[in-house]
Amino acid sequence: MIVIQPEIVTFERVAELDLMIFGELIASTQKVDKILSVQHLLLVAREGDQTVGFKLGYADDRPGHFHSWLGGVIPKYQRQGIATELLKKQEEWARTKGFRTIGFNTFAEFPAIQAMGDKNGYRLVRTTNSLMGQKLWFEKLL
Repeated sequence: MIVIQPEIVTFERVAELDLMIFGELIASTQKVDKILSVQHLLLVAREGDQTVGFKLGYADDRPGHFHSWLGGVIPKYQRQGIATELLKKQEEWARTKGFRTIGFNTFAEFPAIQAMGDKNGYRLVRTTNSLMGQKLWFEKLL
């Protein structure tokens, strides 16, 4: 049975989750310090003692907006609804904390993330081009 619970944010924990899910370090100490300076939430999904996924977000610079920054599920547990459940719990938490909108960004090369956003009421609000490819910005009213 998968259990989803909040955890305390530390750089070490976020780095551990990055390596487990992505195989590389995504977060920087500066980014984690920024997250710690505002309202934030780290949700971790576990089966028994094994961490199988996570979702990390924070209040961004726009008043009333929560940014769903980083998350994922290890391959063995993908396509079981865990990422969607993490997202829904994050939305619920953000709503209870008074946030009015929630959003995330992804790259065009990750259609599964786009599809999850579409299925959960997010709408594409902006696209930008970067050295890493086309970046897509999604938002949802809470």
